[in-house]
Amino acid sequence: MYANAVRRSIPQTALYGIILDHFTQAKGKTPKCLIIGFDGARADALAHILPVESGIQALLEGGGKACRMYAGGNRGSRQLTDTAPGWAAMLTGAWAKGPGGNGVTSNDLRKPAGTPNLVMTELLERGTAKKSTFIVSWKGHFANDAATYHYDILHAREKNLNAEWITREGDARVIRHTLDEIRAVHGADIVMAILEHCDSAGHGSGYGNRNPKYVEAFRASDRAALDMIRAVEARPGYDSEDWLILITSDHGGIGTSHGSRRAACRRVFFVANKDVDM
Repeated sequence: MYANAVRRSIPQTALYGIILDHFTQAKGKTPKCLIIGFDGARADALAHILPVESGIQALLEGGGKACRMYAGGNRGSRQLTDTAPGWAAMLTGAWAKGPGGNGVTSNDLRKPAGTPNLVMTELLERGTAKKSTFIVSWKGHFANDAATYHYDILHAREKNLNAEWITREGDARVIRHTLDEIRAVHGADIVMAILEHCDSAGHGSGYGNRNPKYVEAFRASDRAALDMIRAVEARPGYDSEDWLILITSDHGGIGTSHGSRRAACRRVFFVANKDVDM
């Protein structure tokens, strides 16, 4: 299923460039992007995708590609395999530490002002996207006192960027709001939604394919992803739009936890609807 071997896994930071290139190299059609995050989904969970009702299967059958990816930084910038560092690495194109680092070394830590832009605010500042919407349920992203993207939100407001930062209670409401945004005629050019099914099951009863609750949580996320993909394809202006759709994960897990540099925590994935360059 995967286009690359474990030893050729790509860093999470590569997704930033893939998204940026999609917008800056667009020709003829309006570039759009949907990022669907499966928090806590391990790379080996893809063994349990369903032949139907699967967003991942739909992307692969449509000519897409699945790639092995790694969390936790590289030798020069080791970081926790936690939620905030994982998503921040993807959205900034930088690990937490070192020159040009994004500073997000752990959860409950604000991404410092002046560190690399998130890809969605970068696209808005460049003028290659008009609106971005980021939808989550975990309050650590936006809503608590140490919200990861506190300074990014302030930056977007100061620059008068059309960026939405939305927190909804639970995955069902995140899915509903995401579908509404996708279906809107003048919806966002870049939409990101993070689902917590897998991480909740992992913390509750164990990460991994031997846990039926974890497998079902992965499948629930995958079914929701299919609904989002079908909503994109049903847009009235779809034929004049060029959508990059990504399904990805911030970290894996082992036992009922994550954060370490063990393989089960580091090995994650992304699936794209296009044959993207790695």
